[in-house]
Amino acid sequence: MARGGASSSGAARPRAPARSGGRPDAARRVRAGSPGRGRRVEVRVVIAAGGTAGHVFPALALARHLRAAGAEVVFAGTAGGPEARVARAEGFGFAAVQARPFPRKVSTGALRAPLAAAQGVRACRPLVDRADVVVGMGGYVSVPPVLAALAARRPVVLHEQNAVAGLANRLFARWARRIGLSFAEAAATLPGRARAVVTGNPVREEIVAVRERRADLADEARAALGLEPGRRTVVVFGGSQGARRIDEAAAGAARLLGDRGDLQLLVLTGEAHRGMVEEADGAGGRLRGRALPFLDRMAL
Repeated sequence: MARGGASSSGAARPRAPARSGGRPDAARRVRAGSPGRGRRVEVRVVIAAGGTAGHVFPALALARHLRAAGAEVVFAGTAGGPEARVARAEGFGFAAVQARPFPRKVSTGALRAPLAAAQGVRACRPLVDRADVVVGMGGYVSVPPVLAALAARRPVVLHEQNAVAGLANRLFARWARRIGLSFAEAAATLPGRARAVVTGNPVREEIVAVRERRADLADEARAALGLEPGRRTVVVFGGSQGARRIDEAAAGAARLLGDRGDLQLLVLTGEAHRGMVEEADGAGGRLRGRALPFLDRMAL
């Protein structure tokens, strides 16, 4: 059971968020829906997500669902992050925000962090002033838009993808209308006043469809990734930026299993650790291995 007495039986049907402050007399914008579905409320939603694929792709799944329900969705993220490319490729509006990772140690950068955060919040005000609700997906990228939304008295909804809530979501949870959780255990890491509900992790349609398309996708993956038919494929994945301990273990496994001609190892390493896996694969033997820094087609 999640905090706030919310049920953990799954995601609730999305509803148009109520207006909180700002423009109390503004009428909701209503348009005709699809035949048989009645009328739909058009809501302007800003989704603040970025930094890693773990934030971006759940945000994309949510954005697609909201758009299908009639909402106008704009992504807010860093100009150089994966969120900019993903949002534009999917036809969503994108607003670049000024955001920096949280300083964890005392440094010159840490001293400048409050000023940088204030500048980012100020730059986000025009964006959130046009929004009916702001959704923060966690991570440092979400901080300026969510802070700007709270200052403008716009409703804020959060989502936490991890079993332990991140710093940004812990910071804002007490003021959010709701915080959706992928794992019920995350509720214990939030402030006591957080209104949490277990929704699960938003998943893209192409991932859900993998079971029905397994045979076709296997052929496509072999062609796209250079995998050999007839070998059992072991995939090692430590997140979009890689995980050093996991990649070190994969490199060690490649050396230990070097005589296994029936296996091939595909390691998604992140940019920083690709070399160590490639070096292990180049040590000789019958095992075939391949290291990729990132793969955005996880359905393969």
